[in-house]
Amino acid sequence: MASNFFQNNIVDMNDLWYNSHKKLIKRIAAELNASDKQDELIEKFIGKPLKIKKQKDPLIPKRPKSSFLFFCDEHRKKVMEKNPSLKMGPVMKELGSLWGKCKNKEKYEKIAQKAKVEYEAALEEYNDNNYYD
Repeated sequence: MASNFFQNNIVDMNDLWYNSHKKLIKRIAAELNASDKQDELIEKFIGKPLKIKKQKDPLIPKRPKSSFLFFCDEHRKKVMEKNPSLKMGPVMKELGSLWGKCKNKEKYEKIAQKAKVEYEAALEEYNDNNYYD
């Protein structure tokens, strides 16, 4: 997205500007034998750096699930039906122990591998269609 690209370039430029001016003030303070006042001078003349976050593109493909997460999707409902009083933390602990005992991990690893291949293809298509420079 072009606006994200522009926003992220502004963030980079702001950081570059602030750091170059800060370095300049430090050099001048060292030249004038006022190194003890450099922090005060930086605060007085350029202030604190702006807090601007880089934006993520909402169109970028989401990372694929791991084999464990595919296992959890399949078994979470069963674990919650067996123990309806459990909250999500203990349910995940139970799923983790079931995953450790699981003999058929290859099934989930194949699903995860397929999802990874699909993700890489979608990411390549995204990168081909959304290149700004």
